[in-house]
Amino acid sequence: MKNHIMALACAVCLATGSVLAEENPPQRSDLAALLGEPVLRAGDESGADRLRSSLELYLTAAAFENGIVSIEPVDEGYRITARLSELGEEIAGLEDISLRMDDYAILVSEQPDGRWFVASSGPFAMSLSFRSPSGEPGGAQIVQRLDYEVGSHEWAGYWDPEVQSFTRAEGYLGTVRQVETNPAGTTTTTSEPIRTRFTGEVGEDGGLNMEAVQSGGAFRQEGTVSLDPRDPESAISFVVQSGDLETVVNGEGMRTAEVMRLYGVGIELLTRPEPGDLLEELKDALRAALPVWTRFASDMKIGGITVDVGPFGSGRIGSADVDMALDGISTTGTYSIRYGLTDIAITSPFVPEWASALIPDRVVFEAEATDVDLLEPATLLISDLRLNAEAPVSRQTLTKVDDLFQASGASFGIVDSSIAGRGYRIDYSADFADGDVSVDVRAEGIDTLIAGLQEAGRDYPQALQGVSVLQMAKGFGRPVGDGALEWAATFGRDQSITVNGAMLRAPESPQPPSLDPGAGQFEPGAPSEADGPTDPL
Repeated sequence: MKNHIMALACAVCLATGSVLAEENPPQRSDLAALLGEPVLRAGDESGADRLRSSLELYLTAAAFENGIVSIEPVDEGYRITARLSELGEEIAGLEDISLRMDDYAILVSEQPDGRWFVASSGPFAMSLSFRSPSGEPGGAQIVQRLDYEVGSHEWAGYWDPEVQSFTRAEGYLGTVRQVETNPAGTTTTTSEPIRTRFTGEVGEDGGLNMEAVQSGGAFRQEGTVSLDPRDPESAISFVVQSGDLETVVNGEGMRTAEVMRLYGVGIELLTRPEPGDLLEELKDALRAALPVWTRFASDMKIGGITVDVGPFGSGRIGSADVDMALDGISTTGTYSIRYGLTDIAITSPFVPEWASALIPDRVVFEAEATDVDLLEPATLLISDLRLNAEAPVSRQTLTKVDDLFQASGASFGIVDSSIAGRGYRIDYSADFADGDVSVDVRAEGIDTLIAGLQEAGRDYPQALQGVSVLQMAKGFGRPVGDGALEWAATFGRDQSITVNGAMLRAPESPQPPSLDPGAGQFEPGAPSEADGPTDPL
């Protein structure tokens, strides 16, 4: 029986936060029907002992000896239970801290094809409170409390020993409710049910190619915040809401097996007073885990975000999305991130109507780094890694790493970004290279903005300040048709500034070397090493 595989499966399951109260024993999840009917075989004591030996590599022997984790043979395989309630009792024994958690359990059963079926279901709740001094002489202690509750959940999947990862999984998380209480007020957050799906397969390079999809989870957060805890009248109520969350994550060539080996070495290091030969094993595990993945990408979208902060006003974002794409650790990696906001609106008594017209209703920002060499710096750092030393890496190695980044041909920039509002749109990009910054801006609707501010200036003179700024910017702009203007600006490392070919600031002249002997420079008339020793008399 490949028990080491189960160690990894259990570690991943624990990380998911799926939970199960002990009085509700684990059963095969109804979601298993989506995965194909598993073969459930009764476990035995010898199998439980072997499974414990494997798990100790990842959860430590102390977890079993102290009764925090237990393994029990059942008719459908093995029940692994993390007795978090007992862990909570130990923590609660500390002064001024109270913790209560439900137990966590999963059902595992080996399949004829060598995979393992893993399932869990049930509710979960925890509460944490702690007291701290108020900081005032004779003042009462400050009490803060957190209550977290999952109404129900179901989760089931298959763990594949080839990549030491799940290759298929389905999950459902019911309504989650969280309440935070402190002297400043109380905040209650509720999120709607979330459904997840995970698929993966072994790629040509032996790594895992995977996709994870999560949908649902609309949330509402409401509460009160006191600007002055001593003044009840200073309390302000707020409400934050959002629509459903949709997230898609894709990974290629993910080194899941190597990363889990690295995790096991790290756990063993924590249980040893001295690293010994494990240091070289740790370095080998770190090298083997590179490049961690070949490609990793995620796309997250949230709909219908609203914020209402009582007398301060309210705001709305129709939709928000965040896209990220990351190469693995290589010599020519590309890394990018993109934010997008649409249908933005702000209403506040502190924002005059004329200023509201300037607030953009659509924002896109994208940053990208290309030809980034992370492999050579990572290799240097791993080779020089030291444990139980004053510094884990020598200063010389850190200097070499810094020099590598400085000399690299990496390119960093802002691409395809824009801001748009009522009657105007601004597109911009920037490139950061060799200490120089190049910025390209294209704007439409500048005249519309100026006219609007001039009109507002009749009643609000402060609006006219914006007119002068826009008119000056317009003067430097270059017409490109359809009333649009563009600016090509360069900010040099020599402090020069150029806009559309016109020099706005000349380069600074290089400073002559210092003749101050305290600065380590040659002082005329002073003896040098080439003069040989001097007569002290």
